[in-house]
Amino acid sequence: KNTRVDQTITRDLLHTMADTASLRKIECSVIGRAHNWISKTYYKDINLNSKILTDHRPVQGIFHWIMPSDFGKWQDYKFSDILKQDFTKIDVGLSLGPIWSTHWFKLVVDIPEEWSNEEVHLLWDSSSEALAYTEVGEPIQGFSSEYEGKSSLCILEKSAPQPSKPVILFIEVACNGMFGGGKDSQIGPPDPNKTFMFKQAEIAIFHSDMYGLSMDVDLLINISKNLGDEDVRKYDAMYTANDMANKLFEGKFDLAGKAAKKYFDVKNSEGSHVLAAIGHCHIDTAWLWPISETIRKCARSWSSVLKLLEQYPDMVFACSQAQQYEWVQKYYPSLFDKIKTYVALDRFVPTGATWVEMDANIPSGESFIRQFLYGQMYFLKSFNRVCTEFWLPDTFGYSPQLPQIMKIFGINFFLTQKLSWSLVNKFPHHNFFWKGIDGSQVLVHFPPGDSYEMKCRPEDAIKTVKNLKDKGRVDISCMLYGFGDGGGGPTKDMLERMSRLKNCAGIPKFQSMTPGKFFSRLVESSHKLMTWDGELYLELHNGTYTTQAKNKLLNRRCEFGLQHAEMLVGLLIVNQHQEDQIRVMKDELDVCWKKVLVNQFHDIIPGTSIQLVYEDSSRDYLDVTKRYSSVIDRSVQLLLNSAGSESIFVVNSCSWPRLEVVRLDGRFQYDTDVEVQTTGDGAKYGLIQTRAMGVSRASFGKCVTPATVERAEDGYHLSNGIISAIIDDFGRVSSLKVCGDDREAVGEGALMNQLTIFEDTPFYWDAWDILDVHLETRTVVNGSKKNLHKAPFIVDSGPLLVSLKWEISFGDNSTIQQTILLKAESPYLEFQTDIFWNENRKFLKVEFPMNVRSTYATYEIQFGHIKRNTTTNTSWDWAQYEVYGHKWADMSEFGFGVSVLNDSKYGWSGIGNVLSLSLLKAPKLPDPTCDMGRHSFTYALMPHIGTFQEAGVIQRSYELNQPLKLVQGSVQEGNIDKCLRIIDYDLKSVILETVKPGEESPSNTIVLRLFESYGGSCVARLKLLFGVKKAFVCSGLEKPLEELQIEEQSINLPFRPFQVQSVLCYL
Repeated sequence: KNTRVDQTITRDLLHTMADTASLRKIECSVIGRAHNWISKTYYKDINLNSKILTDHRPVQGIFHWIMPSDFGKWQDYKFSDILKQDFTKIDVGLSLGPIWSTHWFKLVVDIPEEWSNEEVHLLWDSSSEALAYTEVGEPIQGFSSEYEGKSSLCILEKSAPQPSKPVILFIEVACNGMFGGGKDSQIGPPDPNKTFMFKQAEIAIFHSDMYGLSMDVDLLINISKNLGDEDVRKYDAMYTANDMANKLFEGKFDLAGKAAKKYFDVKNSEGSHVLAAIGHCHIDTAWLWPISETIRKCARSWSSVLKLLEQYPDMVFACSQAQQYEWVQKYYPSLFDKIKTYVALDRFVPTGATWVEMDANIPSGESFIRQFLYGQMYFLKSFNRVCTEFWLPDTFGYSPQLPQIMKIFGINFFLTQKLSWSLVNKFPHHNFFWKGIDGSQVLVHFPPGDSYEMKCRPEDAIKTVKNLKDKGRVDISCMLYGFGDGGGGPTKDMLERMSRLKNCAGIPKFQSMTPGKFFSRLVESSHKLMTWDGELYLELHNGTYTTQAKNKLLNRRCEFGLQHAEMLVGLLIVNQHQEDQIRVMKDELDVCWKKVLVNQFHDIIPGTSIQLVYEDSSRDYLDVTKRYSSVIDRSVQLLLNSAGSESIFVVNSCSWPRLEVVRLDGRFQYDTDVEVQTTGDGAKYGLIQTRAMGVSRASFGKCVTPATVERAEDGYHLSNGIISAIIDDFGRVSSLKVCGDDREAVGEGALMNQLTIFEDTPFYWDAWDILDVHLETRTVVNGSKKNLHKAPFIVDSGPLLVSLKWEISFGDNSTIQQTILLKAESPYLEFQTDIFWNENRKFLKVEFPMNVRSTYATYEIQFGHIKRNTTTNTSWDWAQYEVYGHKWADMSEFGFGVSVLNDSKYGWSGIGNVLSLSLLKAPKLPDPTCDMGRHSFTYALMPHIGTFQEAGVIQRSYELNQPLKLVQGSVQEGNIDKCLRIIDYDLKSVILETVKPGEESPSNTIVLRLFESYGGSCVARLKLLFGVKKAFVCSGLEKPLEELQIEEQSINLPFRPFQVQSVLCYL
């Protein structure tokens, strides 16, 4: 009997199921149907989107005022000034513009009485970026119609009392989008005719329950699409979405929500991979918009972040770039005060340590140091904390000197992800130790999602774990979420997704945590990780070593100029000049350094920003040059202002003695016995010998072995007793030798100083890239009489220098004028080059085929050098067809080699026996004027016997970039060495890079920064030529670490290869 009853129940149940549902679901039908419930295109009249915001009503009181100032002048107006303006009543539909202009709106919002106990939102769409303020000028939230969740502002909470009067809001509209306003494409130049339509100013009732259901459906669809077919949770999600669709159709919203909750409440297993969820808002300090707009982007983004931090107590937000904090502190003080509150709670987390997220290839080693110094000092002063991790998600390759510089500042961790963009080879790790050229190492994490702006969707989490290269080695990965590049940051949608997925079976666990806690967790698995030794080379964006050449030249000159000025201020300190004078000069140089550092941002110095950015940058560099030049002049006046006879002095900022032919200052009087050569342009030159770093009385020498030039059948023969060269009729070098040695430096059957031009048409990133196929389009520039305007001719015939000039035209009315110069006592041949560049997507290089057998070339980088293969044996070799380097590069075999030096270039290529220096690019996006016009720069050829270290290549590259400077003044007899020099030592491998005032007590401390440049261990004995009480090896923040013994005014300082050390001296 019981069996018959069971059979009847089972039969009835199956009959019911057959009537109500098919036993097998068609996946696309289920997903498509569920998606219709959240579609913003279809079924909008009945689906959930129609129920989230209801009862739309236009704002009745809309008043408008356009700021009359030129773009970027919004800083001239305080909020109190805005209140005084005459606003005009308008309606929706106004066209706003032009691009970069600023429009202000005053909204008078009446909230209907019947909306009590409702959550009321303002809906705003000006087709641009905007920032809402309270009526007293407090920033509330940013708007952008381009991003989800960025066009709605809650102006009345559900639990808040009904306002007794209209709500007054002000909205500042910036006439630009998140990515500026490019014409035809995102990276196109800004469209001057672009306008922005004021589309919406409404209030509506927000229904959080409908919004929640929409989130549930969206997540279930995403899970079912992205989990593998073998995962049962995929089908659970699909069936749950189908069940919700049924309930929604019936209007059973509570039951639909319960079905979703049941799915999301199924917990993950104990060993599930953890995603360290960190809110992020990468704001490019400049790119497709100028710096002035970046400041407002910070306010728009960070005000929105603060609202989310209030609403979501588990949320953690990390933000780098001290400069951006300082801007907000200056222009939005109330916003900054709120940020400080959340910093103290460890929820708005300053990270990264640097002044800006800089380019990691082009800046000098000292610039790297200053990025960390000024960044960490700012964070310490403003928040009483320093950063423990270096944060550089988006830059175009990474110098192998960075690990040491991080360690100098006490930083053990590094986060980035840009290597995921490499075209050829996939980097083999996401978690690893990175070892620098000195042996320092740091723990590195690449977020496996290959992004710094994820959206907290299931697909992001699944992709992160699927991509992870270190499975089995780590149990945690970082997920940076929030809109980036143009700012924006996290949104409510992202936080709601994460709240549902934080511990949902089938999806990695989401846990909000700070970067510091993430790395502490990663350290627990670090014993399982691999080590990468050397450069992290990005196989993309290699055109950034060359693009915007003028900007790069100004950067190089300012770097050297600032170090020159600081050395002179150091001399003032050791001579105990007045504290107030030293403080004023140090403050001035701090301003200069910070401007240079801002312009080393990873979209400015690489050359990838719009024209407006480079107009601003040029003004900055001009201002920096004026400021440091003034400091130099004031320092010289103070140093050389004693009661003594007036003399000519020479300033040498290099830490070794020099003997050079120097251009003389025409304002000074010279003794009649001084050997002077007047050149073809009327300038006068003399041979000067000077002592190491400092100010010395000029010692004019006689030229023992004169420079000579003569015409022969095979070209012009130049010699100075050190090197000899033959120049052909097209300005090319057909022979180059070290005098006294028959070894030919020029490759067999080849010519050096061969100028070549290539097609340059990358896939998309015009200013960024150089594709390998450009090598197939090589065209010789100086090899035909057709375009040769002037064949080489003699301009100067010695004895101090000889020179040839020649001129050629090519391409689209471009011209090259070049002076080939050989000076007495110089081991290199100079090529002073003036180019009028008028090309379109062309790439100009100069080639040096060498009579050298080597499988690698050596390139100078920050505080050292690295070797890169010249072979194409592997894909890793071939992908490096264009690389970066600094002042010199070299190809050598045992006993012989050739170096190329330069004063402003960074792009190099070493393939086979040909070393090439990249001179100019001609991209049209995003700056159509990029590098058009005149350029002046110098490069040089230096053959050498023995190694480049023994030959002094490193020292000569400094001399090319830092000419001796003649000044006039007086010093008491007998005081010149005591007063005007700082240090003396004979070890050539150690270079004193920097002398600067100490940070804490600039009037009685100086810092000496030295590095080992050859790549070998040594001990340097440094004689300090000033009264020093104590000396310490110090940290990057100039905190004493280890006291040094001073014996007979000397200290011993041991170095490992390429080690950088700073010595803090108390006077």
